[in-house]
Amino acid sequence: MIAERPPLRGVLLYRALGRRPDRRHDGWLRADLDSRWYPVRDSVTYMPLMAAISVGIVWLGGWAWPAAVAGFVVGAGSGVVGAARGRARLRAKFFPEDEPPEIGHFQPYRGADAVSPVASSTGASDPWPSAGGARRRR
Repeated sequence: MIAERPPLRGVLLYRALGRRPDRRHDGWLRADLDSRWYPVRDSVTYMPLMAAISVGIVWLGGWAWPAAVAGFVVGAGSGVVGAARGRARLRAKFFPEDEPPEIGHFQPYRGADAVSPVASSTGASDPWPSAGGARRRR
């Protein structure tokens, strides 16, 4: 089944302001967020504005062309990286039901040479009696 694409206004609101399209476009939204080219498509929304600012600054005589092009490239690159890093946040925002359940608190790491609480409370000489090995002699 091919997902229905939202109208242009919905796509622009989604790209520029982060607004969610209608629920009937969930298939398109999931496909968009999961696609390989999502970061590039998301940052293309801002590239005309960045280009206009760069040309305006050069036209006013503030920078040379190489500095304006470098600024545009750095801005576009940071937009792509920012969109790639923000993808998981948007996925959690738009589809909270897909988030894995909280599995609880993890215990801190204990090394293999640590003494078990059972062995220290019973006074056993073997720190890990359940390991099945021969008891260590002191």
